[in-house]
Order: sequence, then structure tokens, then C-alpha cells
Amino acid sequence: MDKLLTKFNDYSLWLADRTSLREISNFIIRTNYEFHMGALIFPKDEIEDNYRHIYENHESSYFYILKDNNGEYIGTIKSQKWDHQAPLPIEKMFDIDVKAFAANLPFVTNEIWHIGCFAIDQKKILSDENLMHKRISILKTLLMCALNHVYPNPRNIFLAECDKKLHQTLRVLKIDCEVIGKSIFYLGSETVPMFNTGKGIKKFFESHRNYSYV
Repeated sequence: MDKLLTKFNDYSLWLADRTSLREISNFIIRTNYEFHMGALIFPKDEIEDNYRHIYENHESSYFYILKDNNGEYIGTIKSQKWDHQAPLPIEKMFDIDVKAFAANLPFVTNEIWHIGCFAIDQKKILSDENLMHKRISILKTLLMCALNHVYPNPRNIFLAECDKKLHQTLRVLKIDCEVIGKSIFYLGSETVPMFNTGKGIKKFFESHRNYSYV
């Protein structure tokens, strides 16, 4: 059963239980294809691949979901603490050797996190006047949930596969992530591999503590 973390006027924040992961996987794929391509039919193999990955790594992950007052999903994000064994999506998709990447950084890394499964149902939000006025709050709440696990140590790092437009939005929010490979087409959009550090997100995190509910 999903665990309620906090409730707002128009939506609530939850920590997802394993039993919700298939429904969440469907939400992530559907939302991204609808938003980027206007698609109404979604690749079943991508839904299954996504579900398999998040199911197998659930024990090392924190999966956050935002639900509206009807209990329907409006946003998701996941933080996974890497165990140095399980292959990360960024390795498969971009052929990036995470161990080698971390070893080549100019400092000794502490923890390595993967942030993924980011999705916001823009269609649902834009159709609800109350949610529409809270779009930025919804985005910042999800980001703070994920980054909360990275921030405490400046030598923590996180890796992510990020839609190129979202990457630009993050820069506007002062989360200036470094692109570490060539882009590919994924989930309906141009996607880049990126990374940042606990030190690199300090300015954003400390400026948005009022969005931290974890």
C-alpha cells in the first residue's frame, strides 16, 4: 500500500509501494508519449521494460508519486541508490560505464544515485484550474523529493536521462547539470544523459526547502 507523506489542498504526495509499480509504469510511458508526440497508442515493450526495471530495483529506490484528490496520478519521480552492481538505464541507453565515469571525476564519490521515471500529466493539470496554478510547485516538489537523497553530501552524485527541454528548464531553476553523452530519441523526445553533484544542487536545494516533504 502506498504511504501518504503529506496532503495539500488539491493533491497529495505518496511513497509508492511495490504493488503500484505496474500502474505507475503505464502512467510514465503514457504521459511522456502523450506530451511529446500526442500519441494515444504506447509501446507495450517499453511499458514492460520500465516496469521490470523499477520492480527489480524497488528495494534500493524511493519512488514518489503525486495524486489528485480523486487518487489519480499527476506526477512521478524515482531516486535509486546504486549498489555498484545492478545495471542502470543510463548504461544501457548511452553506453556509459558508471564505475569508470565516477573514477574519472576529480574527487572521490560518496554515493551514486540514479534519478528517473519523471513524468507530469500536463493534460490533467491544464484541465484543472487549481492544479494549473500550481504547475511550478508540482515540479519543484518532485525535484526536491528526488534531490533530497543526493544533497546531504557534496560528494554524492546523481545520473539521469533527461528530456532536452526539461534539461533547459532545470538550468533556469539553477540546477545546472552537465551533459555527458550524445542525445538519443527516447519516450517520444530528444533525451540526454546528465549528471550533477550534491555540491552542484546546493543553491537550488537550500532555496527551496519549503518544497521538501520527505
